[in-house]
Amino acid sequence: MEEKDDVIYIPESERFEYTQALSILLKFSEFGVPLPIIFGELYVGRRLVLYASKVMAEKFVKTISSFLFYQELDVMFCSDETFQFKGEECNCWFINIDKQKFLENDFFFALDLECKKSVIECVKAKKVKGMTVESFRKPYMGSLLHYIRCIRPLKNFLANHSNVQVLMVDNFTAPKGELTEWEKEIKENGLTREKVVEHLRNGEYPFPPGLYTKEYTATDIVQMHIIPERSYDENGVFRLKDCESKYVNVRNGVRKTTNQPKNHKRILHIFGGCGLFGVGHPDDATMASCLQQMLNEDAMEYGIKVENHASFIWDKHDVMWYSVNDVKYGDNDIVVIPFNPKWASSFYRNAPNVYYVDMTVRTPEDGEIFNDAWHPSANGLKVYARNIFNFLKSKSFLTEIMSQDKKFTRIMLPRQYGIPAFANSNMVSSSLLSDENMRQLNGYISEISQYRRKNGAIVMNCNPFTLGHRYLIEYASKQVDWLYIFAVEEDKSFFPFADRIELIKQGTADLSNVTVLPSGQFIISALTFTDYFGKKELQDKIIDPSLDVSIFGKYIAPSLGITVRFAGEEPLDKVTLQYNNAMSEILPQYGMEFVVIPRKESDGEVISASRVRKLLEEQNFEGIKSIVPNTTYQYLIKKFGHH
Repeated sequence: MEEKDDVIYIPESERFEYTQALSILLKFSEFGVPLPIIFGELYVGRRLVLYASKVMAEKFVKTISSFLFYQELDVMFCSDETFQFKGEECNCWFINIDKQKFLENDFFFALDLECKKSVIECVKAKKVKGMTVESFRKPYMGSLLHYIRCIRPLKNFLANHSNVQVLMVDNFTAPKGELTEWEKEIKENGLTREKVVEHLRNGEYPFPPGLYTKEYTATDIVQMHIIPERSYDENGVFRLKDCESKYVNVRNGVRKTTNQPKNHKRILHIFGGCGLFGVGHPDDATMASCLQQMLNEDAMEYGIKVENHASFIWDKHDVMWYSVNDVKYGDNDIVVIPFNPKWASSFYRNAPNVYYVDMTVRTPEDGEIFNDAWHPSANGLKVYARNIFNFLKSKSFLTEIMSQDKKFTRIMLPRQYGIPAFANSNMVSSSLLSDENMRQLNGYISEISQYRRKNGAIVMNCNPFTLGHRYLIEYASKQVDWLYIFAVEEDKSFFPFADRIELIKQGTADLSNVTVLPSGQFIISALTFTDYFGKKELQDKIIDPSLDVSIFGKYIAPSLGITVRFAGEEPLDKVTLQYNNAMSEILPQYGMEFVVIPRKESDGEVISASRVRKLLEEQNFEGIKSIVPNTTYQYLIKKFGHH
């Protein structure tokens, strides 16, 4: 893979066959639709010219629709004919390429190979740079996958934690040159951790003498290979369960690091897989414990405590990033994260507070550094620790306080791979205005903000409209200048949408500052929040409503000047409770207030639409009458009553 004028170029000899390329692209379109994100971030400031024939446009409906959905991406669609494309979220026109006016900075991407010759010649004649679908060769795919799974989550982490420093590290790999006898045996016999454990359980000791620093029996080492149980917590973070044993101990999801100082000023947090966890080794031999011992001996006055958050997350980058974002960091804390330095260095040549550490530097005196094909020995863990410690000393990490002047811009896009809702933000920094201009602008905004109307919103399903809904609306309408009620339009409820929205309008007709609107397909819909419509079966599951909430905060609320969103407190429905929690975490990132209103009760019981439906099932209209407005009651009598 080469870079030519900031466009990644794949030589013809290394490209995929057409069918392979299409298969890869289709896989991308289903993988959280990252393709528009990739173009938007790698080719920022450039217009994307997307070419596709009519047949190909229909084949890649999801991919093309996702381009339309990401409104911040400037996209022009063209083909060898003019036609209207009807996608899942938006409609657009594909214009005949001969009639399109190209800009010098355009980036051309062709989905369709069959028109390649004529199309590419046309594009070349206009001196526009780009690539075709067959360019999705393995090297390019490798860089994209690494970007999605590693680089983009790191950008968000650094944007949200400008007070920490990050060390990017790479694990040992077997050298390509001369191998030790033990390394030859590992390679020839394919000695994985599982095979090693099998030997140990059979009473065999498969290691060369001196691989362990202490004399352990095969049974002892089997116990060191214990993998603690794991589970997801309420935030979706994959945690190790606490465990106690002779060699492996976990408390609060973190493996024990020996000799931690009682008092500390900073924490060095280690994340990664089973190698950094120290699988096959006791607590006092992990890299974290070795590094802590070195810090205690040669840098005690700096008060650095080491914590081992590493787990069993091989190829599960989303799991790791949830854990990384979940930790509370102090100023000048240090974070160690495993990365592939080949890709990382190309994306972060001058990134603030990001450093690369070659943990693989070793000398002949270090001895054997592998336990098996993938995991370091006790010597290897010491080498890891030594190289990190030497780097900390050489870069003055121990003596100098980091600069917080440089910050990353947060990336706020739906479905960010590996980014939990509580780590999202849409805030951006501006490089167009000077510091003095920004100071004056902020002062002006502060002065005029007192004249801004306070608009609020409530999203309601109202299945059907009750006195509880009326109470929430009436309460909220008194807190704002104008209140918008969004009636959930998705027709997956007991009562049809047309009836539900009409009952809301009738039930709020006397409130002069209330507007009732349909929610469309971007507020609690099958597109943005499918789980809402399967709440009954999902009460004990963790759901992710962040896409729905983010769309509301980023696109819908600003269009109506909405600055506060209201919701009723939720004592019964666990899915709705998680939705409320997501709003409380995400909406403030858009400058919005989130207010929870206590629910109205009747006869000591919360008024709810489900309660009305239950009474309706029992034909208990007297019970219904006391908890719904008269307009709803008359509707129910007319539709379901027998008198």
